Amino acid sequence: MRSTPEGLSDQSLIRSLQEFTEDQGEVGAAGIDDRELATAAIDAVLSHVTALGIDSLLASEEQAVTVGRNLLDGLASDPDTADTVGSILDDPPVDNRMVTDSLVVSAAVLAAIVAWLQTKIDLKVHRKNGKTEVSLEIEKKPASDSLIKQLATTLWSMLTGGGGPGGGGPDQP
Repeated sequence: MRSTPEGLSDQSLIRSLQEFTEDQGEVGAAGIDDRELATAAIDAVLSHVTALGIDSLLASEEQAVTVGRNLLDGLASDPDTADTVGSILDDPPVDNRMVTDSLVVSAAVLAAIVAWLQTKIDLKVHRKNGKTEVSLEIEKKPASDSLIKQLATTLWSMLTGGGGPGGGGPDQP
């Protein structure tokens, strides 16, 4: 019987997100090999629909777990990732550790978001002269603002369970 993200323990949720990320391939291939770069890439996408950054959604362990559940649920509904997530939820990984660290939850969520974004766009992040530059492309052409906004809206909806902090839309705190 297929599990749902809501039915998973926090530890199994984290392992499910990690397994999804591993199944999608090498996240570091886009030049995203640390939290700072992952956050910059995700914020670059979200900036098309909200001034809030991903860190505001992952501020506490409880928030990060909720976002992780919302994300896994959204990944299960996305046509590009539904089969992979369905297989994971058919036989969810078991993790019996009693402690869940907020950094571990956040890292799993960030990596899964980047892995999902890479199913939609060619995402490249570079550090240059102390600044982080993010480029978003589709089939070797820069992605249009409307397409990125649509992608950002979908991502925001997945992360927030269809709403946003305080129950508002993406532009409302």
